[in-house]
Amino acid sequence: MKIENVLSLYIELIAKILKRIRLRIKNGEFEISFDRQVEASIDERIRKIDVARANLVEGLSAIDELRKSAEDNKKEVKAALEQLAMLEQDKADLQEKLDSVRQVISSDVQAFREVAGVPSPSGIRRERVIGFVGGVVASIVASGIIYGVAKIIQNFEKITNWFT
Repeated sequence: MKIENVLSLYIELIAKILKRIRLRIKNGEFEISFDRQVEASIDERIRKIDVARANLVEGLSAIDELRKSAEDNKKEVKAALEQLAMLEQDKADLQEKLDSVRQVISSDVQAFREVAGVPSPSGIRRERVIGFVGGVVASIVASGIIYGVAKIIQNFEKITNWFT
């Protein structure tokens, strides 16, 4: 606090005290007393100051607890961020290993197919198309043979008469 503020508070306090002082003169004697209302007011003020002090102490305790909690949370967040960074690095390392394993497996599978004579996917498609077309042609030929045999059977008498 500035000195001017302290002085002004002190002067105000003295002025209020002087306003409440009562002077009496009885039989040539002076009697100085405080107004009863002032005494009650001072006691009430002291009680309010005590309550305010207690509230201030509680508030400071709560602020200290919040500060400690915030520091703990800050430490936890820092630890979590460090762990996250380590996990991201581990993920990148594992992705590289996975890519190299996939490449090795792919080359091993390709080598096995070549050794075992397993056709490639395009070879498989080509064989399926050839098989389908061959099946259609075989069906047409078989239908023609059946048709021819049926005609021969129907006209068997005409054919035998023709040779005789």
